[in-house]
Amino acid sequence: MKKKKWTMLFLMLCVCSMLCVLPASAKAKPAPKRLTLSRKNVTLYVGEVKPLFVEKVRPADASAKVLWKVKNRQVADVSLKGEVKAKKAGKTTVWAVSKRDQKITASVCITVRKRPKKTEKACAAAGKFFSYDDTGLSVRMLLKAGGDDFVVLRDKEDFLEVKKAINANSKWIGGLKFKKSCLKEYETTDFSKESLIVIAAATYAAHGHQILSCTTELDQEGALCGVVKVSYKKTIDPPGTARPCVMDENTIVLRMNKKDEARIDYFKVEMVEADE
Repeated sequence: MKKKKWTMLFLMLCVCSMLCVLPASAKAKPAPKRLTLSRKNVTLYVGEVKPLFVEKVRPADASAKVLWKVKNRQVADVSLKGEVKAKKAGKTTVWAVSKRDQKITASVCITVRKRPKKTEKACAAAGKFFSYDDTGLSVRMLLKAGGDDFVVLRDKEDFLEVKKAINANSKWIGGLKFKKSCLKEYETTDFSKESLIVIAAATYAAHGHQILSCTTELDQEGALCGVVKVSYKKTIDPPGTARPCVMDENTIVLRMNKKDEARIDYFKVEMVEADE
């Protein structure tokens, strides 16, 4: 009798185990027939990091999980999450390989360049200041994945990538679409001659912002900083008006020749109060 009870209990446990496993198996996504990555080509300077990701899979319900591989680790390395780090001047290829079917791959050509000699100088740059109220574009939120408060757009693919990100994240950035953003007017930029730098500029209530200059200076660690000076006029509220002391997320867009942009490691914004 006891043997029958143990047999029944064992059978019940087997059935329960199967019921637990079946839903997970039923939810498993099929292998993709095609992968499309966020980029086809990437140009980086030594030390820079660029995240890659699977933008589309075919069919749409297929698994987008991939393994990342790189041809030449001396030129660039790639993390498990698809973050490419430039190590040495040269060219290499990064592949995304489907975890469900290793025959399905997609690749990106990586070009790594050595930065030109770092010199302190005034840069040839033209810029505009866009308030958050005008553009709705929060660069910090949009670009946080890169870990910086600025992004450099060196070619058309860079520009299109940000354009797609704005449209995809519109509900998080004030419901704004690209066609109404501050970047719309830069759509015809000639990237063969110049780069665009999009910088987050957090400021208190002010108006009359103007880009005064962009100069470079070496910091204590030998990195070259692009210092963008912006003039402003304080907003004077009527007596009795209460205004919270919060920083507005504004945007600066610089057009800069490629030689100057290539020298700069990072950017910072300095606010200068304008004379009345």
